[in-house]
Amino acid sequence: MRAWWVRVGRRGPRAAWGAPRRARPAHALLPAGVALAAVAAVLSLPSAPRVAPASALGPAPAPDGRALALLAAALPAWAGAAGEGSPWQRLAEWLAGGGAVAPPAPPPAPPYAPSAAHPPNARPPDPAPPPPDVYGTRPLVAIYHTDSTEAYLPAMREAGLPATAPFSRDQAVGVVQVGAVLAQALWRLGVAAVHSRAVNDPDGVIGAYENSQRTAQALLAAYPSVRILLDLHRGGAGEAQAPAPPAGAGSDGAAGVVLVVGTDDRLPQPHWRQNLAFARVLAAAAGRLYPGWPVAVVVSPNQYNQELSPGALLVEVGGPNTTLASADAAARRLARVLAAVVEGGLYPGAGGG
Repeated sequence: MRAWWVRVGRRGPRAAWGAPRRARPAHALLPAGVALAAVAAVLSLPSAPRVAPASALGPAPAPDGRALALLAAALPAWAGAAGEGSPWQRLAEWLAGGGAVAPPAPPPAPPYAPSAAHPPNARPPDPAPPPPDVYGTRPLVAIYHTDSTEAYLPAMREAGLPATAPFSRDQAVGVVQVGAVLAQALWRLGVAAVHSRAVNDPDGVIGAYENSQRTAQALLAAYPSVRILLDLHRGGAGEAQAPAPPAGAGSDGAAGVVLVVGTDDRLPQPHWRQNLAFARVLAAAAGRLYPGWPVAVVVSPNQYNQELSPGALLVEVGGPNTTLASADAAARRLARVLAAVVEGGLYPGAGGG
């Protein structure tokens, strides 16, 4: 929930955000690699084509050992020539692991640096923040929550919690749960993601953005592959919210989403035009994939930690009276939209730029 009277006037420490290293062009190893890959593909073909119904095919067979061996012999040097983060390097890493597909154990996040800018009555987000949940290798999307205790009243009532205000430390009934759904849905769609469950608002709105700034900086430092930084909220009472589409045929009841872009009206924000273009691309993609699903773009004079990196957005999912099922459905839709935009390279920093 956006609270302008808390955020105005805050100037957090600036984090260095270097441009991602550009990939070096592949050299003379390219023809040899292509030839070996072609030989590997031929060796991996079955001896005779067979036609079977999809129900009878069963699980996909393991990769052919001869093909993997040939590719593994050629790709390490080729991947080094192509540069860090190239598809060939990722394929070489996959081969080195024997073709296993599973999310690795998350690396430890760096400790939260002390901040001299936070108010005296604000304390760190957690004495020992839980390690973030990592889905896949080299996460491209990082998700965190400034107002971590924002919750949905219907979910609170279903859980038997006091529902006098839409806030709860039970992460299963609020935005942290929705963030987990978004991260998992992204991973299933082939986009690696990291999700922080750190509680950044232990004192309510006081100091929440100072705390979440440290959380976001820690994510960016631990996972330099991140190019999309999402601060996931729910909308607040009285704010202009996009309603959920009516339930019916073909509708999953997904809640509306608002993409909030901070500008440089009050504090320096060098990335806001990139972030605004990115938000508009997401909204346009949502309109193509889910006609009628309300995804709005709102521009605000506040920073919202978006000075930390291009590709940073504040995302509001539903409002206090949104059901958790509706918020989760919106998160899954947003994951598909993000995956389509990532596939098209339409995000800040795509292609090493």
